[in-house]
Amino acid sequence: MGDDPSIVGKRKCLKCDLPAAYYSQNPKQAVYCRECFITMVHHKFSYVLGKNRVFKDGSSKDVLLVWKDSIPDDFLLETVKTGVNQDVHKRLEALPQVLVILESIQTEHLKVEYVKALKRQTELDMPWKWNFIHFSEVFKQEIEFINEEPSIDQGKASVLKYLFGKTSAKNDRLEFKRLLTELLIYRAAKALNIEKVMVSDCAEKTAQ
Repeated sequence: MGDDPSIVGKRKCLKCDLPAAYYSQNPKQAVYCRECFITMVHHKFSYVLGKNRVFKDGSSKDVLLVWKDSIPDDFLLETVKTGVNQDVHKRLEALPQVLVILESIQTEHLKVEYVKALKRQTELDMPWKWNFIHFSEVFKQEIEFINEEPSIDQGKASVLKYLFGKTSAKNDRLEFKRLLTELLIYRAAKALNIEKVMVSDCAEKTAQ
């Protein structure tokens, strides 16, 4: 999927007559305008969740949605919001909580990041619990969530800065960060006693 103009060309949307702006996994067959593309992704997301039966009868409905202030993360929250607000026959049977991972290692930047997350929480306007945690908590076996004014453990922040400084290649840094993020999410979910986690990689991975 993507929005490369050279792939989309001058074709029209598969679902309506508007000019196409996005293509699907098979760009030779399906291109979409913005609104139809969003609708298509919503349908795929819901289909995958249903097909894989993530929320089986009798299993826990609790699920942790990971938010790190990105467009895909916003899309994940909005998609789940749409799902749980459907009528009873189409409703996504989930009880979501949100995990916000804050990454800034400078106090002033961290406060800005925290306020931005609180604003997003207000905009979403859903009765979900939001759990805030700093990335440096990954180094603790017993993690602590942020309950009031966010602060930084300067010792852990220094360790983060040192470790990422030791990896010179960008791809290595990204992979290292991905692994640490997965570990942090695992520990956070365990601390919250939540078995299911949704991340914004794609609908298929989200449903795993």
